[in-house]
Amino acid sequence: MRDDAIVLASDAYVPPTFFRQPWWDEPHAAEILRMADPYYAVEPWAAKYGFIFVDVHLVFNGPSRREMPADGLFVADGLHPSAAGALLTAQTFAEADGLGD
Repeated sequence: MRDDAIVLASDAYVPPTFFRQPWWDEPHAAEILRMADPYYAVEPWAAKYGFIFVDVHLVFNGPSRREMPADGLFVADGLHPSAAGALLTAQTFAEADGLGD
């Protein structure tokens, strides 16, 4: 068993299609997001087990966690990342791993 492995754990971003859902602007939207967003489970779990937490939600959706991702990060379906979105995710993981750009 290796004792020098680096383990990365990540949450999920909110894709543009979620911003188009009828419930997004409802008062209970934050509660729905809290139930669906893995951040609320993964971040404390990562801390507990000494994993490096990679907050891609913060990168895609800003500090409020409710901002629309920048144009060009998703393909037309509004759910899957484009090449630019995948590159941003990879760069975020590389930085968290200490590999830099």
